[in-house]
Formats: sequence, C-alpha cells, structure tokens
Amino acid sequence: ENLNNQLTVTVVRVEGDLDERWVKVKAINAGKDDFESGEAALIFKKGERRLSKIFHVTDDNTPETNRTLTFRLFPFGSANVQGILGNPTEFNVTILENDDANGIIVFANTSLSIAESKSDRKSVSFVLERRRGLFGDVSVSWNVTSGTDALLDISPTSGKVQFKELEKFKILEIFSVEDEIPELDENFTINLTQVEGGAKIGHPREAQLTIVRNDDAIEFAAPAHVRVDEGERATFTILRHGRTDEAIHVSYTTEDGSAMSSDRDYNPITQQILFANGETQKSISVYISDDDKPESDENFTIVLTSSTGDTSIYGNTVAVVTIAASDDPNGIFHFDGNSDLNKTANERGTVSFKVVRDRGFFGSVGVLWQIYQVFSNGSRHALKSGDFDQTSGALVFQDREQTKDLVLSVSSDDLAEYGESFEVVLENVTGGSPGPGGKLSSNLTVAYIHIPTNDNPYGLFAFAHDSLDVSVAEDTKPGYEYKATANLTVVRKRGKDRDVGVSTG
Repeated sequence: ENLNNQLTVTVVRVEGDLDERWVKVKAINAGKDDFESGEAALIFKKGERRLSKIFHVTDDNTPETNRTLTFRLFPFGSANVQGILGNPTEFNVTILENDDANGIIVFANTSLSIAESKSDRKSVSFVLERRRGLFGDVSVSWNVTSGTDALLDISPTSGKVQFKELEKFKILEIFSVEDEIPELDENFTINLTQVEGGAKIGHPREAQLTIVRNDDAIEFAAPAHVRVDEGERATFTILRHGRTDEAIHVSYTTEDGSAMSSDRDYNPITQQILFANGETQKSISVYISDDDKPESDENFTIVLTSSTGDTSIYGNTVAVVTIAASDDPNGIFHFDGNSDLNKTANERGTVSFKVVRDRGFFGSVGVLWQIYQVFSNGSRHALKSGDFDQTSGALVFQDREQTKDLVLSVSSDDLAEYGESFEVVLENVTGGSPGPGGKLSSNLTVAYIHIPTNDNPYGLFAFAHDSLDVSVAEDTKPGYEYKATANLTVVRKRGKDRDVGVSTG
C-alpha cells in the first residue's frame, strides 16, 4: 500500500461484439479507504473486446495486516445494454501488511534514577510502547551496558519483553542491588536490541538509568592502630564521608585477640554513637586495665559493625589496639637462691649455677656474665683467660624459658698454684622484644668458685735419672775412701715455693 501501487483490472468480451454492452467491476468487501474508487463501469463499444480499469490503492496511514478483497463483475445499465456474464466473474486481490501493522517498539520514558536497595528492594519501571499497529504477538529483546564494571549493581541486565496482540504498553522493571560499597552516581544504558513477530524497533530505542550516589563510607581515621600502656585509654576517630544532611547511628564493638576482656586486660564495650546533622567525625575510647601481671604485647580490636541511613561500613572498619608489654614482661634475672652459690672446683672439672628468670618470661633475652679473680687483699680483676675455658659470655633465654644452667669448665694448665677464689657476676641483660627488656635482680647476682691448691706448688721430689743405678766399693785402700761413697741427686719438680726438707732411708 502506497501511492505508487495500483491495480489494473481487465475484462474481456468473448463471442459476439456487434453491439454496445455495459458491465461494472466492484470490490465487494473493500473499505471506503482502500481504493480511491472501489467500483468502475466499463462500456464496450461495438467491436471492442478488451477494456481495462486502474484502481488506485489508497495510502491511508492505517496499520493493517494482509487483507484479501474480492472484485466481482456485474451487469450494468438498462436491459438492452447489459452485458451477459460468463466465467470467471470474480477474482481476489491481497493488500499486503502495511503501515507497521505489528508495531514499532520504543521507550515511552527515557531517563530514570533509582536509589540503591537496602532492606527495601528498590526498582524503576521503564515503559515500552508499541506504536502503530497492534496486530499479532511480538517480542523485543534488551540489554544493559555501562562504561564501568557496575553491572553487578542492577538486576536483571538483559531479557525479553512479550507483547500480546492488541497490547500497547509493557513494563520493563529493573532493580538496584545492595552492595554496601560507597559509590558516586552510576549510569547505565538500556538498549532495545532485536524484535520478533514482525515488529520494528523505533526511536527512542535507548533509555538512561542512574543509580544515585549511595553508601557514604563510615570508617576509622588513620592510623587505625595505636599502642598504649596499661592504665591508659586507646582513642580512635570515626569519620563520616559524603552527605551529612541526616542524623545516623554507628554501632561498634570490641573483640578479643591475644588480649582478652575475660582476663581483664581491657574494658569491653558494645555501643552506638550518634552523628548529628553536619557532623563528620566522632571520637571513641577504650580503657586499658592496669594490673601487676607480667605480659607481653597483646592485641584486641574495635570493629565498626553497622550504620543507619544511606551509609555503609567501608574502608578502615577495624581498629587495632596493642597493649604494650608491661610489669617486667621480659623477666628479672638472678642466681637460684635455693642452690649452693659457693662451690669448689678442681682442674679439669666443671661447676654449674642455675640462673632463674622471675616475673615475665616473654621474648628472647641474653644474660651477660663475667668471671673475676679475687685476691687476698680484697681486690679483683676481670679474668681474660686461663683457669677457665670461658671467662665471659651470654646465657640466652628463649621465649618462655625460665631457668638456665651456667656451666663453667676449669682449665688444666699444669702450673703449680695455691688456692684461688673467683666470682661469677651477672652483669647485664640484653634483648627482650617485645617489651622494655630484661632486668637484673638487686641481689643474687654473684656466685663464688674456689679452686684449691693444685699442681704441687711445693714441688714433687724424686731421684735424678743418673742416681737410679749407682756402684760403690765395699773395701778401699787408704786414700781411695771416696770410692766407698755413693752420691745421689734428688730433683724438685713442679712448684719450688718455700723451703722443703726431704728425708731418705
């Protein structure tokens, strides 16, 4: 159907043609707007055997499906001129589907915005309009595109909408998805992609959807980690980002770590604070208990759990509190007062003293020791070498180790010596992290060793080698008495101190 379409109807006259005859051609089931004229008279003059009539199809701009019309031949005029009809006297003509009979699918509304869903699921409704014809069942497919990775924020993101015959409007509903991630405005394009059932996609074929800024972040201000001593308060600042035009509540709670509220390391809290209109930050604090129990570094956390309004807990949501090691956590060191701290040791022997770690036993700690030789006049000096295999060193306590034996080996020097006195002194403590480090006790830091006289300081006496086999005469001539005398040599080995008499027999 258009202005250029026309139908030519030809009527033929068979047998005689000796006079004038009239007939009429008429579209018997045509509407008034189907043709410019739905009927026509044909007058056959004498001798005429073929006449044609052009019927112009009217372009009525009315959506229509395929329609079949019947053209029929009728006698026309007075009885003396009416034509006698033969066969066939009618035929059918189909006017094809026209003027978008199945419709043109477009968006009736092209721009909507939506808030992010919370406890109540939020949606928007785009109206799809089927313009022009409403004949037949048709469907249109659609999808959503976005310039970001935000497609997870809406649902569904594609689909198909069905129109039944005569249905003009359908609703395309799209939901926002809750994610509790702070976001600025997010923009999406809904596209009509293809149709089925003979319809077309018109314009506008796209619509815009905006999820408005949402989930303004609630978090701890940096630094979200503090180190405090016992008896102090751990204080943090909570920040509110974004809009502040409504009051909100923020809930938080403490959670045990190595520090435990059941051990009274800190005062547990579960509270809610109010951000009034315009407020962007609030301070909270937790009291750290002060006790006399040796402890290493211990941690617990404060967790932001929920917030009201169009906000979300996001970013620095956990604050960490470290309670510094306290109350001599690395220990106080001394010799064991329940054991003998005054010992005698011989050369090639060993002597040991137990070193005790009181109070805390945390961390790796080194106890430095030194041996001093003590003289009869009361003076002493640090021993550098001799008498002992090792004269100084560090006794290392590992984490949680509470006693260690300091074992000393007495050297063998083969030197004649009188009794000697020594002091083993605990001099210093190193290491002890975490914590302030270990300490020495105010007493029991000195142990004593006595090495008795050794290696024969007065000497060892023996005959000389050449005196072990001596010959002597029994009878001698006068003047040769010396031959009846034996001279034996006695030697003094080792020490040569003092005068010593040796008797023989």
